[in-house]
Amino acid sequence: MATFHFSLFSFHFSLYLCRKDASEVLRLLFLSVLIVAACVALLSVKLLLKKGGRFPSPHVGDSQAMRERGIGCVQSQDYEQRHKHKHS
Repeated sequence: MATFHFSLFSFHFSLYLCRKDASEVLRLLFLSVLIVAACVALLSVKLLLKKGGRFPSPHVGDSQAMRERGIGCVQSQDYEQRHKHKHS
């Protein structure tokens, strides 16, 4: 059912683009690109302004709060368990 809604939306959107002249379509495209660029810039403020700044690591094992709770990366825990018991 979701595919039907998507195709219906794309059909209506293509009809919208066909009815408008090129300047309105280009203005819409420019506005869309501008919004996406603003979002990327806002998401990377810390990266750009802080010396040596970088995005935080998405890995569970790199989180201090998770390490304090004893939660680690599944792959690391699996590796530890397999080497703890050689016959697993």
